[in-house]
Amino acid sequence: MKRAHKAVAVLCCVGVFVQGCSWIEQNPKTAAGAGIGAVGGALLGAAAGGHHHRGRRMVAGALVGALAGGLIGNYLDRRDRTAQQTNQAYNYAPDQGTRLELAGVAVEPSTVAPGGRVSLNVTYAIMAASDQTQVAVTETRVLTYNGAKVAELSSPVTRTPGTYTSQVPVDLRADAAKGRYDLTVTVSGAGKMVQGAAFFVVN
Repeated sequence: MKRAHKAVAVLCCVGVFVQGCSWIEQNPKTAAGAGIGAVGGALLGAAAGGHHHRGRRMVAGALVGALAGGLIGNYLDRRDRTAQQTNQAYNYAPDQGTRLELAGVAVEPSTVAPGGRVSLNVTYAIMAASDQTQVAVTETRVLTYNGAKVAELSSPVTRTPGTYTSQVPVDLRADAAKGRYDLTVTVSGAGKMVQGAAFFVVN
């Protein structure tokens, strides 16, 4: 079962596009979509997750500076492992309480031309004493260019234990500034935090 709820917002030439259908078809376990943008930090995008995600998901963000005017696409996610598989992979025991583990952060592709698209991906594991525990986490993606922040995208979501991958695609302007862009992703919740980094190059 899949659900996709979309909210659309426009900030100047920051638009919203719908994409990722083939990715969802290849990974049908969960899928959620929301257009994201921001005006003065206001929350303009929201989505409710699939049947694995009972909480209401909200996503907010904007592209500025070297990325201003680019497009931020649908938030997509999938469940890679069940709670039991995740517990086994990380040797989890219930007396450890709620636990977060980062499995990876990646930008795909790692090299892109101006006007191209990159996907900001994170994979992480959630473990808890009960497989039915609802764990509220927030994924925060920060992009920097030459030390200056050019994007910050935040997605609060409530999940049950398991391993998840989520992605946010970004379409670059045809005249996007060339060079290296650094991505930092933080996943926080239940008093825990994990963080990872990756980068891509516009040339």
